[in-house]
Amino acid sequence: MKKQTIQLLLALIVAFIGFYSCSNQSQISNPVPANTTSTIQTDALGGQLNEATLENDMQYTPTAVETGIQTDPQIIPLDRILKQLNLTEEQTAKIKGLLGRYRECAAGAIRELRASEREIMQHANEARRAIIEKFKKGEITREEAAAAMERLNQRVREALQNNPAKAAAKAAIKNCLDRVFAAIDSVLEGDQIRQWRAWVINFWKNFR
Repeated sequence: MKKQTIQLLLALIVAFIGFYSCSNQSQISNPVPANTTSTIQTDALGGQLNEATLENDMQYTPTAVETGIQTDPQIIPLDRILKQLNLTEEQTAKIKGLLGRYRECAAGAIRELRASEREIMQHANEARRAIIEKFKKGEITREEAAAAMERLNQRVREALQNNPAKAAAKAAIKNCLDRVFAAIDSVLEGDQIRQWRAWVINFWKNFR
């Protein structure tokens, strides 16, 4: 029975903190899959930028983390500490509900970030098309168009990196984590509490 309890909880962790990434085929593509392991990861708020060229639109692919918040450089396994806690069936059921509420909390923060990124990409590709139009009309040379495209790519890289919505999403996610960690703490007893709190302290040391 104890083994079944742990297996159930590990299955829940896979769905622990799935980020809902909105997709836009011309600007933000479907997320790049991440390893589906039982981990909490910290800064999965970034992505991969395919820069604009004279031939292709700019495209941004958000990082997809199916199991948590990606942390760079350290990934902290959640399943290890939960195994150590030797949870009862009742505790497992309670934690299941807590993790579900956390997922909803984190997903809301990510949706707002993705909306902001889509807006950045929309403006970027409008600027790209303006450059292409000037090139086609003969107002600028191919070399000038390529240089303008590179300046545009640099501006977009900086806009994505310094996006205020990214900092806001990270702060919101931290608040979601604070709440779920405290709630899990309230479910535990005796030495479980000591082990859990030590793990939480270590987690925040690595949170980015």
